[in-house]
Order: sequence, then C-alpha cells, then structure tokens
Amino acid sequence: MRISKYVCNYKFNNNTYLFNTLNKSILQIDSITEQKLTSNLTDLTTTDIETFRELEYLVDDKYNEKDSALKRLSIINKRNQKLQLTILVTNNCNCNCFYCYEKEMFSKGNIFNMFSELDEFLKNASTFYNEEINLSFHGGEPTLYPETMLTIYYIVKKYYNTVSSSVVTNGTLCSNFEVFSAFKIIKPKTVLITIDGLQETHDFRRPLKSGKSSFHKIIDGIIKLKDINIIPHVSIILDKNNLSELNQWYKLINDLSISSFYISRMVSGEKNALTSCLTLKEFSRIVDEFYIINKIPSRKDTIHSINNEFFTPMLCSAKSKKSIIIDPNGNIYNCISMTGKIKYSVGNISQNYVDMIPYLSECNTLIDEKCLECKYLPLCYGGCMLEKHTDKTNGGCLFHHFERKLPQAIKNYILLKNS
Repeated sequence: MRISKYVCNYKFNNNTYLFNTLNKSILQIDSITEQKLTSNLTDLTTTDIETFRELEYLVDDKYNEKDSALKRLSIINKRNQKLQLTILVTNNCNCNCFYCYEKEMFSKGNIFNMFSELDEFLKNASTFYNEEINLSFHGGEPTLYPETMLTIYYIVKKYYNTVSSSVVTNGTLCSNFEVFSAFKIIKPKTVLITIDGLQETHDFRRPLKSGKSSFHKIIDGIIKLKDINIIPHVSIILDKNNLSELNQWYKLINDLSISSFYISRMVSGEKNALTSCLTLKEFSRIVDEFYIINKIPSRKDTIHSINNEFFTPMLCSAKSKKSIIIDPNGNIYNCISMTGKIKYSVGNISQNYVDMIPYLSECNTLIDEKCLECKYLPLCYGGCMLEKHTDKTNGGCLFHHFERKLPQAIKNYILLKNS
C-alpha cells in the first residue's frame, strides 16, 4: 500500500489539504494523520485507510496508476456522446479590436458556403452520433451573415434530434432584425459577448471598423436578447490597461442582470505582439482578489469558471474525437487555436467523416513518456497541442503552470467554500 502519485500536499493557515489530480477531490487532514501518512501507513486507523482507499489517496503497491489515468481519459471521452461542432461562419468582422489574432489568419472575404459538403459530412457523422449535437457559431463575426447561420442550422437539424447551439459574437448586431429573427429560430443557449471595460476603454480596444463606438450597440443587443430569454455570457479580456476597471465592469454586468461571466487574460501571439499583457502570476492574483472582494463564492458557475481546469473533468477539444472545428473553407481542426493555419488542419468536410476519425484525436501522440510519469497527467493529459508545435522550449508542458497556480487555486477554492 502506498500514497498515490497523483496526490498533492498543501498547507494553508496551519491546515493540511490533500488534492487528488485524478478524481479532483480535496481532503483536509490533521497533523497526526499527516505524520502517519508520511512516516508509517500502518499506523493509520482502519477507518482512515478505508477512506483514503475509497478516495484513491492510497493504492496497492502493484496498482498501475498510469493505466488508471488513461482509462479515466477514455471514460471522459465516452461520457458525452454529443458531437461538438464549431463552424466559423466567416473570417469577416465589423469590429477592429486591436488585439485580434485572426486579422491575418485567413485570406480576406471568406464566407462559409460549402452547404452540400456539410450536409454529406454530417450525414456520415450522424451514423456515429445521431441524438444530440452542440453547435457553435464562430467567426470572424458570425452575425454578419444570419442567413448563413440559419442554413447551417437547418442542415444540422436534418440529422440530429436535439441541437444545443451557442454563438460567439462581438454583440454589436444582436439587435438587428435579421439577426434577432435568426436567434429566435436557432435559440442559442449561450451567446458569448466581450465587454472590455467601461465605455471609453471598451471603445478604444474594440471599436467598429468605422471607428465609431461599439459599446452601446452591445448593450442594446444584450437588452434585446433578454427579451427572448437569452441571457448572454459576458467576458472581459484583461491586461494592464483595463484591470483598474474590473470591479466597475462587474457592477455594469450586474446592472444588466448578467450572472454568467468569464475573465480572460490577454495573451501576446505571433500575430499580435502586445506589451501590456499580465503575467500568469499577476493575472491569477488579480482574479483571485476580485472573486473574494466581490464575494462571489457561493455561485458554482463562477467558482468553476476560475479553476475549472483543476476541479472539473474537462477535456480539451484537441483530445476529443467528438470535437470538430470547421473554418470558412471547410478545413477541419481539432483545436480552436490552430484554426486558419492550414498546416494544422486534419482534413476537409469534402472528405468522408469516417476517414477523418483517426485524425480527430491526436491524444495518444501527445502523451509522451515524461507526461505519463507526471503527477499532473490527469489534469492536462499531455499538455497543449498548439504549444507542442510552437513552443520549442517547453513543448506544451504545463508542469510549471500547475506548480505555480494549483496551490493558489486550492487555497481560493477553500476560502470560497468556507465564506
């Protein structure tokens, strides 16, 4: 009998907490039990041993934990039989966000129009997953072309009994009659909109291409959506230039009766070299303080939104056979961050879905021997696919990310639960 390799030990306020990366459980133990765990397991009481075994903190000496972790990955992959379909309706956009990473990604003027190919592709895919589908409209700005969105939606409805849709939009066109009418048909469960601060700050960062304000168009769209019971999910992309408005931003979305939100970190990339980005450590501290200052702990959605990579059985789309991302040219990807870079495409919807299956999950090639020995394997299952291709230093490894952020995430979670 031994302590699982997936158990992490943290101390806060003279208390010891154990966290199991495999099943995402947290256990508080006293100093006597901790001493028994570290010095002599046989001194543990029968009740303690049973508890530790049940929660997978203790395992048999010959127990193959790597196999257990990989089986857990397979279970997560099989648990949700829904096909996750994301379609980039267009790469065109009516906004001119200064940090946009898509500006140079595609050739100009592309609008998805491969409807017959999509029909045949989904016809084949539906023989594997034919009950439910999650359909996400992405861009560019998808609401520029509501008729295209509707055509895609009707094709999907031919083959799937239940369609749960979402839209990622800048929100400036949501009050337009054609867009509003399309939304009434599509009935998106989630509409994701970014408001980057108060009006002046937001309009500087996310103006319309005409140079005019986008702020009030977004607010008008949110109010219009609420009239048909669509409550948007609002995000802010945080950097050094707008972090001072974070609490005022939270008041703004509260005044709009929006409870679902997300705080994202500005990241500098190869197409948008930015100097105002927060480090991951700075960002984590700011967000942690924000949640505690604003006393948001009791709401489960917000607890998980900051730490869901640690506490929920998430599976990156790049590691799921059921996740398909299609760009305006019909090219298929399994990672949204790779979309538009043809060298990362795994095929095209003009091909048969069956032929695509082996390429829709590179999970096994991602998990190398070093990863298999890591205590954080159940949290990332091999690291970031994009960074494996682009980061020659770390190769997508998230070890140092977890070493730095997980202790604070555990502490935060405990503070939130106890407050």
